[in-house]
Amino acid sequence: MPSESRRRLASKQAQLMQALTDDKPMQGFDVNRLHVTAISLQQKRLRTVERVHPCLNSALGESFEELFAEYAKKHPIPAAGPLADGKAFIEYLAESGNLPAHMWRGYFLSTGWRTPRYWWLFLKSTRACSALLIAFQAR
Repeated sequence: MPSESRRRLASKQAQLMQALTDDKPMQGFDVNRLHVTAISLQQKRLRTVERVHPCLNSALGESFEELFAEYAKKHPIPAAGPLADGKAFIEYLAESGNLPAHMWRGYFLSTGWRTPRYWWLFLKSTRACSALLIAFQAR
């Protein structure tokens, strides 16, 4: 395929991906089909995050899908995959004040700073919550 044709194809593919993720109509495509496809891709993304982080669905309950839809509109799919997407969603929940109280400890442990060998210090601050968790391990 000539390089000009490849560039045009790449440009059209980029426009299509933009239309699917931003839910904006694209010239030359059926708007209804684009909308259905965009919803399908968002649901697939939601299910994969739910599969790798099952605690999120049970913790958030009915608001899980709504909060994930808000997150997905603002954040593209990370190249690192569903685990990274789930971690970014948890970070989004913490920053927006929507992380359930019982999940903060795990959030701090997963994002805190660990000192070498005998003790750990976890410090995390967000707009929604500030906390200090200190855990000591005796030898």
